[in-house]
Amino acid sequence: MGARKRHNNILLAVLGFAVVLVVVIVVAFYPVSQEPEGIHGQVEVSEYHVMGQVPGRILEIRVSEGDYVKVGDTLIIIDAPESPAHGQLVPGADSVLQQAKVGLELAEKSYQRFQRLFDEGVVSTTTRDDAYANYKAMEAQYEAAKRQEFGNINHETVQTARMEGEVSNVYSKVGEQVDMGSPVMTIARMQDLWGTFLVPDDQLDGIEVGKTFTAFVPAFHQDIVMKVCYVGQLSERTFEVKARPVEQHEGLRPGMSLVIK
Repeated sequence: MGARKRHNNILLAVLGFAVVLVVVIVVAFYPVSQEPEGIHGQVEVSEYHVMGQVPGRILEIRVSEGDYVKVGDTLIIIDAPESPAHGQLVPGADSVLQQAKVGLELAEKSYQRFQRLFDEGVVSTTTRDDAYANYKAMEAQYEAAKRQEFGNINHETVQTARMEGEVSNVYSKVGEQVDMGSPVMTIARMQDLWGTFLVPDDQLDGIEVGKTFTAFVPAFHQDIVMKVCYVGQLSERTFEVKARPVEQHEGLRPGMSLVIK
């Protein structure tokens, strides 16, 4: 009788261990089995930095992270009591002016190139308009730098948004000193979203500039149609593919994952 009881106890112990082992295996592999198969990517967005136009102390910051701003909206107000009098060279202004000039020249060339591609029917109206908006923003930045090269500034300087978008980062605080050309905040141009994918060369079939494909957005549990705008070799057997949504999708945000099934 005692031997049979010991045998039953051993059998129960073995069965219990087997059950625990099965549960552990199921729990360990369940998340993996739920991961969508396919080529994975991520949503990205173009951004531009708001720079201090004059050295001084920040009096006000009119926006917060997450705020949506339009062209002309006031972003910050800087107090510059020690600015040079009119006609005196502002320290560091020449370097900022040269940087603004180079940026303007590059933006103008980029806009002209996209205009030609638009005329040929290669790029969309949105892409052409984005290039034009960037060109006008750099033009405004260059004009501001020219005005600040010499002491043609007031004690209070108001900086406004040059382009429409969402405030993604604010680096400075009220009361802090800022230098000319130092970044104060970053604005994400939410209308300029795209997805970036790393695609092995053996899966590139059908992925070409101008072609469309369907991508799954796990955050929405929905499919969206995207159009390929760039294909470039990243390494020996991997290509970087960029594609933009054919239509705007409310709630689509940078950092969200994408899957090409």
